[in-house]
Amino acid sequence: MAKAEDKPVDEPVVTQGYTKSQITDSKRFTGQRDILNGLLEDGKTYTIEEVESITKTFLGKEVK
Repeated sequence: MAKAEDKPVDEPVVTQGYTKSQITDSKRFTGQRDILNGLLEDGKTYTIEEVESITKTFLGKEVK
């Protein structure tokens, strides 16, 4: 039987970043491609959660 000290320690989950072109070319964001082209910066990487948050914030703004 293994001792408690022998158990592997959980590694932190590394979230991968994606470039603007990878995101806009993906099937997941096909319907939001034009919005994301305007909101995302070239040369910067984003996680899926960041992209969803950026999109949600933009779409939630009141039209003036």
